[in-house]
Amino acid sequence: MKRLIAASLLLLTPSAMAIGDTEKAEVIQRCKSQMGQYGAMMVKSCVDQDLAAYELLQKYDKNAAKVIERCTKQMKEFGWNMVASCTEQDVSAYNELGKYPEKDRPAVRRCMKQMKEYGWHMVKSCADQDIEAAEALSQY
Repeated sequence: MKRLIAASLLLLTPSAMAIGDTEKAEVIQRCKSQMGQYGAMMVKSCVDQDLAAYELLQKYDKNAAKVIERCTKQMKEFGWNMVASCTEQDVSAYNELGKYPEKDRPAVRRCMKQMKEYGWHMVKSCADQDIEAAEALSQY
């Protein structure tokens, strides 16, 4: 597995891309639909969190674009906050996988083939379980 330069997926300087009016209207509508029963304060909190999450996503390095795209496809219906959380989990998992020792790389490669379409956090989870099982088997 290629070694990841951790800085490549870190947050960079703020992007000039602000959320557009159409997207903002969609955020407001989704928050009203999902949180309206709890009052205007909860709707506002939902909107504020989603707008902040959208801006956070704009700050990621271009190397994270595929992660953001996958997370957007899977999570956007739940809001930008969930997309940002998904992205953060995947970037973190990717960075951690890069630190695994050579002896664990076969499990990581196998899990990449099986789980990569579901995200790096799933690859890491698969690899962790496989490594733990292999260690348990060695105790028999």
